[in-house]
Amino acid sequence: MENDKKFTLILTSNNSDKTRSWYFSSTLLQFLSLTLGIVFILLLSFFVDYFSLLVKTGNIKKLQTENILLKKQMTQLDIESKKIENYLTRIKTYTKKLKLITGINTNNRVLKLSLKNTKIFPDNNIINNKDILLSDNARLFSEPILESKQLYLYEKLSEKLLYLNKESFLIKNNALNIYENLFDQTELIASTPKIAPLIGRKGSFFGIRRNPFTGRVTSHNGLDFIARKGTKVWATAEAVVSYVGYDLGYGKLVVLDHGYGVKSYYAHNSKLLVKLGDKVKLGDVISKVGNTGASTGDHLHYEIRVNGIPVDPNNYILGTSY
Repeated sequence: MENDKKFTLILTSNNSDKTRSWYFSSTLLQFLSLTLGIVFILLLSFFVDYFSLLVKTGNIKKLQTENILLKKQMTQLDIESKKIENYLTRIKTYTKKLKLITGINTNNRVLKLSLKNTKIFPDNNIINNKDILLSDNARLFSEPILESKQLYLYEKLSEKLLYLNKESFLIKNNALNIYENLFDQTELIASTPKIAPLIGRKGSFFGIRRNPFTGRVTSHNGLDFIARKGTKVWATAEAVVSYVGYDLGYGKLVVLDHGYGVKSYYAHNSKLLVKLGDKVKLGDVISKVGNTGASTGDHLHYEIRVNGIPVDPNNYILGTSY
């Protein structure tokens, strides 16, 4: 330590003769210099990390906001796809009923949907590729903030939309086939039952049920509509009245002959408003709801028979009541 150099720091003032002196060894100065250097490096590193963290935090918040927006879009897209699916289901049911009641057999012409081996070329103006659906959010899907589960759900939703697009294409072609077959068959269409016979809620459906009188399981050949006594009952298509009278089981009954082997039955009426041989049109009032015959309450028993065989009347109700 004897060879350690000494350094003196002297401070003087112009206003006085006083001076102040500090003595430092070279070792102390080296230590202070090293310490200050380390402190400077640490502070610099801290500020670099701090600003880097601020940038990353900003990016994360931005991605979180975009992610929330994407989730909302996915939810809305799912809602819309369900609406489309329900709409297509109703149209499929409608076309199926229309083919059934008009006797059109288009099995050889109806395209069968198969995602594996059927090539469908839908309208170009409908989005039908999940890559297109995902393109706007491609950057988000590359970020870890979007969970793989969300990506999977979005891809499945896109596939669902592709399926619905193909399904709509098939339904459109099916409907066109029906239209082409019915274009020149206005008489057939006019005389085919196609609406509910009254305004009321459905009760017992077509098929097997327990008989309310005997308790035995029997076949119910029609569709019951619950309504108040006196509710108007109308013809469900053009026809000729082929029977008006009283039947032990049906009570006061009206039978309409629509031609082409199709007849409609309206039973348990309280009042009959047509006569044998009358010609009726769609919507003409033919009777009023009652509780006559083998009945447990006010209602209308509605039947459709094709060549004498009872069929499900639901298949002959294409829309709301007249």
